[in-house]
Amino acid sequence: MRYARKSTMKAPTRRNFKINAFGGYRTGIAENLVDLSDSKFCYNFVARDGELTEGTGTVRAVIKFSDSNYTLPQPKNAVLSAWYYKRFDSENEERDDRLLVYTDSGELLSLSLYKKSTEYVKLVENFSKVRTAFSYRLGNTDVMLISTDSGLYKLDEETIQKVDGAPDIVDACIHYERAFACVKGEGITLWFSDSLDPTDWTVTSGRGGYIQFSPENGALNKVLSFGGYLYVFRDYGIERVTAYGDESEFNVKCVYSSTDRIFSNTVSVCGDRIMFLSEKGLHYFDGMNVVALRGVVDSDEYEGRARFAKSTYYSGVYYLALYVKSLDTDEGGLRHPFTENNCILSYDTVSGRVDIMMDYDIYGFCPLTMHDGSIMLTYFYPEHQKSTARLLSISTENCMRCGSPVYMYWRTGMTDLGYPEKKKSLKSLTVRSSHNMTVGVMLDGVTKEYAVRGGAQKKLLINGRFEKMGMYFKTYGIKQRISTPVVTVDMR
Repeated sequence: MRYARKSTMKAPTRRNFKINAFGGYRTGIAENLVDLSDSKFCYNFVARDGELTEGTGTVRAVIKFSDSNYTLPQPKNAVLSAWYYKRFDSENEERDDRLLVYTDSGELLSLSLYKKSTEYVKLVENFSKVRTAFSYRLGNTDVMLISTDSGLYKLDEETIQKVDGAPDIVDACIHYERAFACVKGEGITLWFSDSLDPTDWTVTSGRGGYIQFSPENGALNKVLSFGGYLYVFRDYGIERVTAYGDESEFNVKCVYSSTDRIFSNTVSVCGDRIMFLSEKGLHYFDGMNVVALRGVVDSDEYEGRARFAKSTYYSGVYYLALYVKSLDTDEGGLRHPFTENNCILSYDTVSGRVDIMMDYDIYGFCPLTMHDGSIMLTYFYPEHQKSTARLLSISTENCMRCGSPVYMYWRTGMTDLGYPEKKKSLKSLTVRSSHNMTVGVMLDGVTKEYAVRGGAQKKLLINGRFEKMGMYFKTYGIKQRISTPVVTVDMR
């Protein structure tokens, strides 16, 4: 007698994996361990209010004064350096702040901001390469001190004069009415000017002089006035200088020493802290301790390229122009011959949020924090200038690149969803977006893309087996919002 064979196969367990809140860009963890909500490949998107939305961009440089808007005129040549020259016109009792610009043709230009000038004034036609610039109120006059390869110069409104007897300055700042400067050469000497006169560097008792440092922590590269002290950033450490009153009372103390190099162009005062990039990652210094910021950017992502990095601080955000290796790939459809940097990484010093602006070969930044309006300017590497605009402004309201819609990309890591022993089948992916986009589904190295229309929630039927899976979203445009993705998986 024959009996019908009964199946004993167990029914699969169905699980929904929901992204309740996007975590945004994250490093410092292996890709297969990254949660579905996080991403090691995220640019021009940012996680905000639990959703993926458009990130930071660059737009036409417009200063919004209380009475009107002022569109900055553009220099005719590429910008290599720019500085904010704070100036008060004592004769007319009004502000007359200036923007100083040094171009690749060797011109030093000046633009009157409060007068809303339509043209730049050429101060010098063939100026030496500029290293740094800083402002000072000398008597009743606001002046700008500009260090170049050919010496130190003083700018008073539109008159520029060379300062005789000044050292070969690499970086400088004003602290308690003196100028302090790191200089070329062996790099272990900190010079200071006469009190109340940063144009007098005469080495004599009661006037100017210098402090000799021990050579252990490398060259002196950056000097900053912060929290009542002077901090000198060296190749491998930070020195604190107590420098007020008589020079005989100056005191030096090493407050940080390390084996990983500090990149001096990334050192910026950010409110109640100083932030900087080293060979081991991003750090902040509060005047007492150095704290490593884990998960912001991995050191192996920029190894060998961070010497080109630049930074600034504006409106609570630390901006870092950097070359990130994982972004310079064919993934997401972007690949360009970057010279120094390929993105702008912004770090919100309050929330810790990280925003990656992709495809930016930035040469420098220039924050303008005026009495009646502010703006943060940026300028590109001359050889890869992709815009007719030489000066652009950073915008947190419009994710555009040089005024055009940007390419936005976000993807997960390849994950087994925490069930490596299970046999899994991806049944569907449900997602809602405000605008049209492309969704990519990756199952064990095989990728399939789906077009999703904006507006309504969309359920994509997949029905694919996998050991590890991932997904990505990509789109052009702005004002995009992506929320509540749900992955439905059967498991045995």
